[in-house]
Amino acid sequence: MSKPLIWIAIVIAVSMAAMGAWIFFPSPPLPENSPADFEEVTFHSCHDGDTCNFTLAGIHPLLGRKIGVRLAGIDTPEMRGKCASESRRARQAKAFINRVLRNARHIRLLNARRGKYFRIVAEIEADGVILNSLMIQQGLARPYDGGKRKGWCG
Repeated sequence: MSKPLIWIAIVIAVSMAAMGAWIFFPSPPLPENSPADFEEVTFHSCHDGDTCNFTLAGIHPLLGRKIGVRLAGIDTPEMRGKCASESRRARQAKAFINRVLRNARHIRLLNARRGKYFRIVAEIEADGVILNSLMIQQGLARPYDGGKRKGWCG
Protein backbone atom coordinates (compact mmCIF):
# COMPACT_ATOMS: atom_id res chain seq x y z
CA MET A 1 0.00 0.00 0.00
CA SER A 2 1.40 3.42 -0.90
CA LYS A 3 2.15 6.02 1.78
CA PRO A 4 -0.76 8.36 0.85
CA LEU A 5 -3.21 5.45 1.02
CA ILE A 6 -1.83 4.40 4.41
CA TRP A 7 -2.38 7.93 5.76
CA ILE A 8 -5.90 8.02 4.35
CA ALA A 9 -6.62 4.65 5.97
CA ILE A 10 -5.22 5.90 9.29
CA VAL A 11 -7.32 9.08 9.15
CA ILE A 12 -10.46 7.06 8.38
CA ALA A 13 -9.72 4.56 11.16
CA VAL A 14 -9.06 7.31 13.71
CA SER A 15 -12.21 9.18 12.64
CA MET A 16 -14.34 6.06 12.92
CA ALA A 17 -12.84 5.25 16.31
CA ALA A 18 -13.53 8.79 17.52
CA MET A 19 -17.12 8.65 16.29
CA GLY A 20 -17.60 5.28 17.89
CA ALA A 21 -16.16 6.52 21.15
CA TRP A 22 -18.49 9.52 21.04
CA ILE A 23 -21.52 7.33 20.30
CA PHE A 24 -20.65 4.87 23.07
CA PHE A 25 -19.35 7.45 25.54
CA PRO A 26 -21.31 7.05 28.78
CA SER A 27 -23.97 9.65 29.43
CA PRO A 28 -24.74 11.16 32.82
CA PRO A 29 -26.39 8.66 35.15
CA LEU A 30 -30.03 9.24 34.25
CA PRO A 31 -32.32 6.25 34.62
CA GLU A 32 -33.35 4.94 31.23
CA ASN A 33 -37.12 5.12 31.69
CA SER A 34 -37.61 7.20 34.80
CA PRO A 35 -36.97 10.94 35.05
CA ALA A 36 -34.50 12.33 37.58
CA ASP A 37 -34.31 15.61 39.48
CA PHE A 38 -31.16 17.70 39.85
CA GLU A 39 -31.29 19.74 43.03
CA GLU A 40 -28.01 21.59 42.55
CA VAL A 41 -27.38 23.21 39.20
CA THR A 42 -25.45 26.29 38.13
CA PHE A 43 -26.98 28.44 35.42
CA HIS A 44 -24.72 29.78 32.66
CA SER A 45 -26.85 31.17 29.82
CA CYS A 46 -29.73 30.50 27.45
CA HIS A 47 -29.27 30.23 23.67
CA ASP A 48 -32.91 31.03 23.11
CA GLY A 49 -36.17 30.81 25.04
CA ASP A 50 -36.22 27.03 25.41
CA THR A 51 -32.58 25.87 25.58
CA CYS A 52 -30.17 26.82 28.36
CA ASN A 53 -26.78 25.68 29.67
CA PHE A 54 -26.28 24.43 33.21
CA THR A 55 -23.58 22.68 35.17
CA LEU A 56 -24.93 19.70 37.11
CA ALA A 57 -23.45 19.13 40.55
CA GLY A 58 -22.20 15.61 41.15
CA ILE A 59 -21.75 14.80 37.44
CA HIS A 60 -18.28 14.49 35.95
CA PRO A 61 -17.31 17.79 34.25
CA LEU A 62 -16.91 16.08 30.87
CA LEU A 63 -20.61 15.27 30.92
CA GLY A 64 -22.23 17.68 33.33
CA ARG A 65 -20.45 21.00 32.75
CA LYS A 66 -22.31 23.54 30.64
CA ILE A 67 -24.67 20.93 29.28
CA GLY A 68 -27.64 21.95 27.15
CA VAL A 69 -31.04 21.62 28.78
CA ARG A 70 -34.22 21.92 26.73
CA LEU A 71 -37.33 23.10 28.53
CA ALA A 72 -39.78 20.22 28.31
CA GLY A 73 -43.17 20.70 26.73
CA ILE A 74 -42.68 24.16 25.25
CA ASP A 75 -41.61 25.77 22.00
CA THR A 76 -40.38 29.33 21.66
CA PRO A 77 -39.76 31.42 18.54
CA GLU A 78 -36.46 30.83 16.74
CA MET A 79 -33.69 33.42 16.97
CA ARG A 80 -33.20 33.14 13.20
CA GLY A 81 -36.90 33.29 12.57
CA LYS A 82 -38.73 33.26 9.27
CA CYS A 83 -39.92 36.83 9.81
CA ALA A 84 -38.90 39.91 11.79
CA SER A 85 -41.75 39.35 14.25
CA GLU A 86 -40.52 35.85 15.12
CA SER A 87 -36.94 37.05 15.66
CA ARG A 88 -38.16 39.89 17.89
CA ARG A 89 -40.30 37.52 19.96
CA ALA A 90 -37.37 35.09 20.20
CA ARG A 91 -35.16 37.85 21.64
CA GLN A 92 -37.91 38.70 24.16
CA ALA A 93 -38.21 35.06 25.26
CA LYS A 94 -34.43 34.70 25.58
CA ALA A 95 -34.09 37.94 27.55
CA PHE A 96 -36.93 36.96 29.88
CA ILE A 97 -35.64 33.49 30.75
CA ASN A 98 -32.05 34.72 31.11
CA ARG A 99 -33.21 37.47 33.49
CA VAL A 100 -35.29 35.07 35.60
CA LEU A 101 -32.52 32.48 35.87
CA ARG A 102 -29.76 35.04 36.56
CA ASN A 103 -31.79 36.47 39.44
CA ALA A 104 -32.91 33.12 40.88
CA ARG A 105 -31.54 32.05 44.25
CA HIS A 106 -32.26 28.35 43.74
CA ILE A 107 -32.65 26.46 40.46
CA ARG A 108 -33.64 22.82 40.04
CA LEU A 109 -34.13 20.57 37.04
CA LEU A 110 -37.20 18.39 37.48
CA ASN A 111 -38.28 15.27 35.61
CA ALA A 112 -35.04 15.36 33.62
CA ARG A 113 -34.53 12.83 30.88
CA ARG A 114 -32.22 12.45 27.90
CA GLY A 115 -33.36 14.07 24.67
CA LYS A 116 -31.95 14.45 21.19
CA TYR A 117 -28.62 16.13 20.58
CA PHE A 118 -27.15 15.02 23.95
CA ARG A 119 -29.38 17.54 25.73
CA ILE A 120 -31.35 16.96 28.83
CA VAL A 121 -35.07 17.72 28.56
CA ALA A 122 -36.52 18.93 31.86
CA GLU A 123 -38.79 21.27 33.72
CA ILE A 124 -36.78 24.14 35.16
CA GLU A 125 -37.78 25.44 38.55
CA ALA A 126 -36.46 28.83 39.67
CA ASP A 127 -37.27 29.88 43.24
CA GLY A 128 -40.29 27.56 43.30
CA VAL A 129 -41.71 28.63 39.90
CA ILE A 130 -41.79 26.22 36.95
CA LEU A 131 -40.39 28.27 34.06
CA ASN A 132 -41.85 26.02 31.38
CA SER A 133 -45.38 27.02 32.46
CA LEU A 134 -44.38 30.63 33.16
CA MET A 135 -43.06 31.04 29.61
CA ILE A 136 -46.45 29.94 28.26
CA GLN A 137 -48.33 32.20 30.70
CA GLN A 138 -46.21 35.16 29.60
CA GLY A 139 -47.02 34.47 25.93
CA LEU A 140 -43.36 33.73 25.19
CA ALA A 141 -43.85 30.01 24.44
CA ARG A 142 -46.42 27.50 23.25
CA PRO A 143 -47.12 23.99 24.49
CA TYR A 144 -45.09 21.50 22.44
CA ASP A 145 -45.29 17.71 22.31
CA GLY A 146 -42.39 17.06 19.97
CA GLY A 147 -44.43 16.96 16.77
CA LYS A 148 -44.42 19.39 13.90
CA ARG A 149 -43.83 22.96 15.09
CA LYS A 150 -46.30 25.70 14.27
CA GLY A 151 -44.95 28.85 12.68
CA TRP A 152 -44.57 32.09 14.60
CA CYS A 153 -45.18 34.42 11.66
CA GLY A 154 -48.53 35.72 10.56
